[in-house]
Amino acid sequence: MKAIACVDMRTNGIGANGELLYHIKKDMTRFKSLTENGTVIMGRLTQESLPIKKLVNRKNIVLTRTELTSSDPDIEYVSNIMDEVVLKYFEDDNAFVIGGEEVYKQLVPLCTHVYITKVITNNTLNIKPDKFFPKLLEEYWEIVDNSSLYHDEDTGLLYQFLTYRNKNRCFPRHN
Repeated sequence: MKAIACVDMRTNGIGANGELLYHIKKDMTRFKSLTENGTVIMGRLTQESLPIKKLVNRKNIVLTRTELTSSDPDIEYVSNIMDEVVLKYFEDDNAFVIGGEEVYKQLVPLCTHVYITKVITNNTLNIKPDKFFPKLLEEYWEIVDNSSLYHDEDTGLLYQFLTYRNKNRCFPRHN
């Protein structure tokens, strides 16, 4: 299981008022290429923020305290995060935790890798985040890949792609 998020560098913010903080085309393309044909794990509020309530070409696992069912074979509602999600997707390299804040808090420590789009902003950000990504502390996480800085022409934002590896997860040794 892995996680993916677009995070404000200064605040670790990921959202405000039920929406993403940033809409960067290259970030969305990266998200799609990494998660497509896999499984995405999200909270109910994250699902509700999606335009069509699911991400196509993916199995959508929605964590909720409310008992919900779906006739759509690509959407599964789950109430017990540890039994039904962690046990089933813990070792699945094609399963991605995609939010929101509470789901990240619970599942990021169990992920092998985290893919972050780190947005470098200036002090003119008008939106105050109300949802945040957990801090990835150096004692538990190491950066294994980072890109150059990119400039998004549509938004004027600078951003960078980072990949973190969980130092505490056991990885098989390949000879």
